[in-house]
Amino acid sequence: MMNHNAPLTFTLPAPDIAAWRAGNTGTEGVWRFDSGQPGRHVAISSLVHGNELCGAWALKGLLEAGVRPQRGTLTLAFCNLEAFDRFDPLSHDASRFIDQDMNRQWIDERMDAADSRERRRAAALRPFIAQADWLLDIHSMHERAAPLLLTGVQPRNLQLAKAMGAPEHIVVDAGHKDGVRMRDYGRFGLADADAGDSRSLLVECGFHGDESSR
Repeated sequence: MMNHNAPLTFTLPAPDIAAWRAGNTGTEGVWRFDSGQPGRHVAISSLVHGNELCGAWALKGLLEAGVRPQRGTLTLAFCNLEAFDRFDPLSHDASRFIDQDMNRQWIDERMDAADSRERRRAAALRPFIAQADWLLDIHSMHERAAPLLLTGVQPRNLQLAKAMGAPEHIVVDAGHKDGVRMRDYGRFGLADADAGDSRSLLVECGFHGDESSR
């Protein structure tokens, strides 16, 4: 049983991603693998917040294992590297972002403004997210809680979340009042009738510092 009263300490170390930092796309931290066969373009994003390490561990594992798509294209993105570089387990909230929360900047007007490090980085990542058909954005939480899938309000995403079967808990949310998340950018935020084959989910994997979030 989860002990919600236990002290919130970091037991999950920051992954060493030095070998994977350059990427292979010309955009730092972004890897793209094209099978050469028709199929969906799937993107998996991590480190949208620099103190949320679980996604970086997941992408590091995929890259080290040499995972490649047999059909379609796979994009893997380490997103807010500047914030991640400042990570300190004793003050982990300080590395969530530098200037602005990157996961509130996913509207073209904000990215085009290019007036913060997070907006400039989001603009650099934008082509990869815009090209993706399916998106999984990996996050973790400030407090201890069971993992969650956040689907947005589109029925297609809820259907996918139910089909996945894990995590058990699903939240149908209308987005964030302070800005647009990556999960809702472009056609990911459109109604089912206008969105084609697109799907996007945000997964919260538990407390930032728990080993179990990996």
